[in-house]
Amino acid sequence: SYSTEVILSEIGVEQRRALRTQPRRSFEAGFARHDANRSRLQNFFVGVGKNQCLVPLWHEQYALPATLGQTLVFPADSVAKREFRSGGLCIAIGKNPSVYEVLRINEVDYDTDTISFVNPPASVWGVGDRLIPLRVARVLDVPSLANPTDRVGLVSIRFTIDDSELAPFTPSWGYCSPLFRFSINRGTDVK
Repeated sequence: SYSTEVILSEIGVEQRRALRTQPRRSFEAGFARHDANRSRLQNFFVGVGKNQCLVPLWHEQYALPATLGQTLVFPADSVAKREFRSGGLCIAIGKNPSVYEVLRINEVDYDTDTISFVNPPASVWGVGDRLIPLRVARVLDVPSLANPTDRVGLVSIRFTIDDSELAPFTPSWGYCSPLFRFSINRGTDVK
């Protein structure tokens, strides 16, 4: 979402001025947690409140094809389509969500499709483990945990990303709409 201000002149002419050069991004995620993880999630929201926190971009996760070292090579022409960025953070996580490691990215090289880390990973992350970029975000609404049973908690959360984009946000499909592959002509009926 963009933020604009509408200024009216004395004669009623409208002028719009951008207050934010980059769009603010937000997304929604639903969680179902059982037993101890339900309490963990509830405690997280009580502790964080409206403050900033690191949120993984789940939709950008990458399954490791080999053991993770100081550098990681991606398939050709795929790093530019992902949200890993130089100086940013990412999380390495395996099958157990309680075991993870936060890594700082040193450099993202789009020519060679590689990512290098400031320090090598302290743990061994192998085939099938995931690497997920992290962003500074905050919870938009007060989450309300629905409890269908005394052991299960359901919640839907909206996050807004507070990190500014380093370059203008360009989706991987370019500047055209991914839905409409034709020029819109309002003079003809759309069937």
